[in-house]
Amino acid sequence: MIVFVSLGCGGDTAPSTATQPAAVTVQVTEADSDGSVTLNPGDTLEVILTSNATTGYHWIVTSLNQGILQQTGDPVYKSNPNPQGLIGAGGKETFTFKAMAPGETSLKMNYQSPSNTPSDTNFNYSVKVS
Repeated sequence: MIVFVSLGCGGDTAPSTATQPAAVTVQVTEADSDGSVTLNPGDTLEVILTSNATTGYHWIVTSLNQGILQQTGDPVYKSNPNPQGLIGAGGKETFTFKAMAPGETSLKMNYQSPSNTPSDTNFNYSVKVS
């Protein structure tokens, strides 16, 4: 009886030592409107905008190519510190986006009334994913 055992050919195959760059998070605010950023796939963009949930106004995304930059989750609202307990104090609304694939997109947002009527307050940002 003859038994053939295959031990493999071509030597050892060590895992690749090439590393991907660590994902980064870039934060921007309304002061950065009309700016731009270049991200790598997997990077995160956080857009932090002044808002006041007590008035019913809120930010909405009006234009974005989700194949390039995808919103992850719902926006998070955080009230400003209010030691006097004043009613109507504002805060910040944070939107989180993940860079998905190479390309360029415009992120456009508008601060809208409770009835979703657009206002003159906009946030525009150009994003390139390479």
